Amino acid sequence: MMEKCCYKDCEEDAVVNGIVYARNPEGGKEIPTAVQACEKHKSVPGFFPSDGGDK
Repeated sequence: MMEKCCYKDCEEDAVVNGIVYARNPEGGKEIPTAVQACEKHKSVPGFFPSDGGDK
């Protein structure tokens, strides 16, 4: 089964794995967080592909 895009309220199938930097709940530096993105959201600023391209 294909994973879904992690972007808020998106129900599209993911096409690429990547990371975003999320706020650390304990304070300090932001932490890298693994996510999946659809075709539309893989271009959002702050998303960094980690697998070199499409699934």
